[in-house]
Amino acid sequence: MQNVQLLHGYHLYWPELDIDLEIDNLENPEKYTLKSKAKSIITSKIRKRSLIQQ
Repeated sequence: MQNVQLLHGYHLYWPELDIDLEIDNLENPEKYTLKSKAKSIITSKIRKRSLIQQ
């Protein structure tokens, strides 16, 4: 990793990748569960299609 900036003493920033990350996320990952909206978006599209076909 190169060109990582520490901002405000608790915030990491990688400008080339446009990534922001708080140090607490790395120290306590169990507090931050990963969530994806992809499944809910796909499910809602399928439901809309089934309603249209009826």
